[in-house]
Amino acid sequence: MTDLCRLATIAQVGLQELLTREDVHPIIMDNINHIMTAIRSSIGSKDDVVFGKALNAVAMTADALGEEFIPHLASMLSPMGKKVLEKGGRGPWGDKVMDVLHRIEDTCGEAAGKIIKAKVPTYQNNL
Repeated sequence: MTDLCRLATIAQVGLQELLTREDVHPIIMDNINHIMTAIRSSIGSKDDVVFGKALNAVAMTADALGEEFIPHLASMLSPMGKKVLEKGGRGPWGDKVMDVLHRIEDTCGEAAGKIIKAKVPTYQNNL
């Protein structure tokens, strides 16, 4: 495991612990821009371990914030869409990315589904 993978694991565990706190909402909202910048940076990683952990972080954050995640959604979709189309078609991450996008739509609602569909043309709503 590389140092980058170790750091990604530590970050994921820290985020998971933060998101499971009862008083999480004010803490997240006070730090949302920092959190989303870190996730967005990681979601663009070429390292599969880092990308996978970042993808989980996107899903966990969307679950915790619900509709409040929507303003941050579009910035996550471009690198996720690139992973779907990797290697000339539906890359190895395609199903996992689509599962996370469906989870986001389920959690954040129809407005999220419309944003996803606009940014990821291969996406099909599951509602």
